[in-house]
Parts: sequence; C-alpha cells; structure tokens
Amino acid sequence: MDIERKLDIKASGQGFSGRFQAMGSPCELLSEAGTPQEAERLVGIAASEAWRIEDKFSRYHDGNIVDRINKGAGQSIAVDAETAQLLDFADTLYKLKEYAVDRVILELRQQGDTPCLVNFGGDLAVTGPPGKRRAWTVGIESEVFGGAEKLIELQQGALATSGNAERAVSGAVS
Repeated sequence: MDIERKLDIKASGQGFSGRFQAMGSPCELLSEAGTPQEAERLVGIAASEAWRIEDKFSRYHDGNIVDRINKGAGQSIAVDAETAQLLDFADTLYKLKEYAVDRVILELRQQGDTPCLVNFGGDLAVTGPPGKRRAWTVGIESEVFGGAEKLIELQQGALATSGNAERAVSGAVS
C-alpha cells in the first residue's frame, strides 16, 4: 500500500512548517522562509531527497538495490557508488537513522541560506542557527523526566534519541 506523497505547508511562528511522510515516519521541515513559495520550495527539496532515498534503499520497495541484494541469495550484486559507500559504513549506520537527514541538510545548504530544521521521525538536524530567534526549541519527552518534556535549544548540528521517547519540535520563539 503506497502512501500518498504530499506536502503540508503552514505558517508557523516566525516562518513555515512543512510536513510529509517518508521512510515510515512523519517528517518535518521548519524554515524561516519569507514567502509560502520559498517554504514550499525548501520543503520540496527535503521531501524529494527523502523520497529518493526511500525509493532506492527501502526494504519495502520491490526492484530497488536493497531488494536485489536480498534476493541475490549471497551472490555478488553490482552496486553504484552511493550504495557502496552506505555498505562500507553499514556497521555504524545500522544504529542510526540520520543518513536521510544529513543528505537533506546538505541539499538545503547547497540551495541557499534560509535557516531550516529537519525532523524525520525524531532525528533532527539544522542548517544553522535561526535568524529570527536565539535557537530552535526541541522537546524530548521521556520516562527519565517522569514523562515530562525536556526542552533543548539547538543552534547547530543534530540530535537523535533512541527508545520510546517522543521527539518533537516547537514553533515557539526562544
């Protein structure tokens, strides 16, 4: 069953929030785009890269490289450079989900300097600090905090948690 690939873009705080589904997770991009058209362009970049990676590497898609490797029954399968690089780093990447987030951040940085936060199922990364507020506000809900949400200010880099923690971003100004 294919999920409809669509973008949901809304004004949010001092910018825009764009949401879509990819890799079995809700994905989100917060940006300080100046117009709805710029927000749609930025979310489109993020979604296109996430969907490209999903189509190429999802074990749930027939005919892609992962399907060919799985059906290869131990036989050698020729792979492209991107797939070879992923396989070379598989012992690290199997623990993480950030590959898609990292690729989207790279694409967004190459396209311009609009501050953005990418959230793919709780794996978060930013293109840099927001221009209109001090930091991106990230909330993590966990039993460690007695079920309460812990707020973290993220100005650069990435954040990933594991386990059953609920990860979310806030459009609130900090």
